[in-house]
Amino acid sequence: MKGVKPMVWPEIAGAGVPLLLLLLYAGRRLMASVELVVAAHQERLGEREQRKSLVEVAEALPDGGLVVQYEGGRPDWVLLKPSPGGSVPLPSMLERSAG
Repeated sequence: MKGVKPMVWPEIAGAGVPLLLLLLYAGRRLMASVELVVAAHQERLGEREQRKSLVEVAEALPDGGLVVQYEGGRPDWVLLKPSPGGSVPLPSMLERSAG
C-alpha cells in the first residue's frame, strides 16, 4: 500500500495510554458496582436468616406468646403465637424490661 506509513512504538504508546486509563477507570467503576451488589446481597441473606431464626423461636413456644427482636432500643420484629386457650396481652409484653 502506497502512502500508508506504519506506526512506530512512540505513536502506538501515545494512542494506548488514554485507552488504558479509560479501561482502568471502567474497571474500577465495575468493581465498585459489584461490591455494592454483593454487600446488598449479604445484608439481605443476613436479614433472611434472622427472620428464619425468629420464626423458629416463635414456633418453639409451647403455650403461645410473643417474640420481639429489638434493634436500637426499638422493636424491629414482633411475632405472636396465639395461645391455645386464650389471648396474649400485647401492650404488657411489648414493654422492655429495664433489668
